[in-house]
Amino acid sequence: MKLFIAKRTTWITQRKRYGRINRINKMHINWHDYNYGLPLSYRVKIKQALQLLAKNNNQYKRKMISVVFVGTDKICEYNTTYRQKNEPTDVLSFPRANVPKNHYDLGDIIICIDIAEKQAKEYNHSLERELAFLAVHGMLHILGYNHDTPEEEEIMLQAQKEVLDKVGLPR
Repeated sequence: MKLFIAKRTTWITQRKRYGRINRINKMHINWHDYNYGLPLSYRVKIKQALQLLAKNNNQYKRKMISVVFVGTDKICEYNTTYRQKNEPTDVLSFPRANVPKNHYDLGDIIICIDIAEKQAKEYNHSLERELAFLAVHGMLHILGYNHDTPEEEEIMLQAQKEVLDKVGLPR
């Protein structure tokens, strides 16, 4: 009996927090920041950017993405394991493999906070803007965009710029 009550209480709490409309009509984002304590305003902007991008690519309703913030050591470990490059990188994206196109879980975006901070200083803009840029970049890869050729790179850069400008994070 206690287990049933606990499950029902959790469901009611989630329903109050997210609301029926939000759960059905918007993309859900799982956040994992492992003690980096990012300000809520950063998450709000990143969420707005990812939801706008998903909506523009018809991947909006009932979708989920995970955004993970890690340090240099962890991103280097992932980069070595999955790309055979023994060096840190700013962002990695992992689309869900072997699932139908209409599957709700789009994949994972892993962002290195340390590299994002360095790049924000290098490009002379805020950490918030850099994190949103990296999240959008990772999401574009999950949605099938690439930058292997100059034409593909231009399309991807234009998509990134458009989304970031619309959410109030211009360069």
